[in-house]
Order: sequence, then structure tokens, then C-alpha cells
Amino acid sequence: IDPALLPAPWPVLEQHVRDVLEAGSSAPGHVVNLGHGVPPETDPDVLTRVVELVHSVEP
Repeated sequence: IDPALLPAPWPVLEQHVRDVLEAGSSAPGHVVNLGHGVPPETDPDVLTRVVELVHSVEP
């Protein structure tokens, strides 16, 4: 996940996360991370939403 998109409007970030998951969908497993970590100004609620989204997507 591109950490530069964390402050983006939710629909933009959500689509990015879905695109990343789709790109890795052929793998038997998938590890999701933030390229260079979490910027200190990131709203923790955004991270919660990203994790919930990742967990909700069927493999």
C-alpha cells in the first residue's frame, strides 16, 4: 500500500487497496504492508479502515 495515499479521500485509498489485493490475487497468500511505514500525521482511523477492508476481501 502506498503510504502517500493514506491522507487521500477514502474512495481513492479504498480503490488503491483493492487494486493491490487484485494484483496479488493469484498468489496463495498475501502480506499487505505500507511501503515505507506510516507517516506520523496519519489518522489511526484510516489504518483501521484499511485493515478492515483487507480482512473483508475474499481471496
